[in-house]
Amino acid sequence: MFKKGGLFSSFGRKKEIEAEELTPAASESSSETAENEKDDAAEAAQQPMYDNSKALERIAAQFNQVDKTEINAGARAFGQKDYDEAIEHYEKALSINPSDGSIYNNIGNVFFRGKNEPEAAQLYYMKATEVQPSFNFSWLNLAICQRDLGRKASALETVRKGLNHLDPKDNLFGVLVKLEAELEASESESKESKPEQI
Repeated sequence: MFKKGGLFSSFGRKKEIEAEELTPAASESSSETAENEKDDAAEAAQQPMYDNSKALERIAAQFNQVDKTEINAGARAFGQKDYDEAIEHYEKALSINPSDGSIYNNIGNVFFRGKNEPEAAQLYYMKATEVQPSFNFSWLNLAICQRDLGRKASALETVRKGLNHLDPKDNLFGVLVKLEAELEASESESKESKPEQI
């Protein structure tokens, strides 16, 4: 198909030309070459390293955009009561950004409020508090989920941990304080209603 010496021979000649351009001229002495190499190395050392922060920012922005797109698609699917599709979108968002507690919280909401599976929801809410302790809704949702499962002592412990992690100026701080008081009152009522063992 190809003639001998056609495409491949011109490719080989191109490599020879490049190699000739990279080797020092025969007229230069080896000491001059060594001096030039030292000067080049010194100059390169003084040059700042290539700053790739702009490229990294662009890549991060692209991932952030995909992450947000998947989160929005998950929220739409949840609103349309397509819970499996919502989970699918949220899991794609997690694969992009596994340290975003809000995504775990959203999956927890799908299981707790959508599919009525509080046991599964609890695991996602717990994960949300682990990966992003400053995310306020995960503490509230975990405590409510535990309360609804009849685990009031665990719910109270969750609320107290959440209060330790959140800023008192946080919008949900007051809500957690109220929930703490409710859980404490509920716990003391249940202790009073139990007959003492003799």
